[in-house]
Amino acid sequence: MLQNLLSPDFFNAILRATTPILFAALASSVASKSGITNMALEGIMLFSALFGVIFSAATGNWAAGLLLTMAAGGIIGLLLAVSVFLISNTVAIGISVRREEIAIMRLIGATNSFIKAPFLIEGAVIGVVGSAIPLGALYYLYNRMVLYVAVKFGMLAEILKFLQVNELFRTLLPIGMALGIGIGFFGSVFTAQRHLKV
Repeated sequence: MLQNLLSPDFFNAILRATTPILFAALASSVASKSGITNMALEGIMLFSALFGVIFSAATGNWAAGLLLTMAAGGIIGLLLAVSVFLISNTVAIGISVRREEIAIMRLIGATNSFIKAPFLIEGAVIGVVGSAIPLGALYYLYNRMVLYVAVKFGMLAEILKFLQVNELFRTLLPIGMALGIGIGFFGSVFTAQRHLKV
């Protein structure tokens, strides 16, 4: 047993398997030095790997699958950045429109948290709506996607057992809504701290 653990083949397999994780950790540490924290690296890696397998099988070419995998990871990261940017800008516009109300609230003695609360709630509501729309689309398209995979990739249909849409959404709906609330809340927290001088 110990001889197998210390063999060069075992170390080679470890290095090969952990290289993508090490690259993601390195990117996260470099980004955190500039003040950007990306908590979605594992999700981006998982979705990119899924798209890579599907695209490689669909095209029959590993290079095309690799290129489409990189594009899928970039698109997922870009969508996350765009969602935080849009929520942040929406809250910033709300703050600038309500400058007079904020000044009046300060004059009558409102606390900082009381002034920030409507903007945090606004960001969370935008996040919920932003996650409900794709979840609703996925709910109606899920059975069609499963049928497509079963027809195009027959060997996958034999290996994998796809969940029913109701069973899938029992877990996916709360997670998706929580992610929407979290992205909206954090986007509005940073904006409220930057634009509200309270």
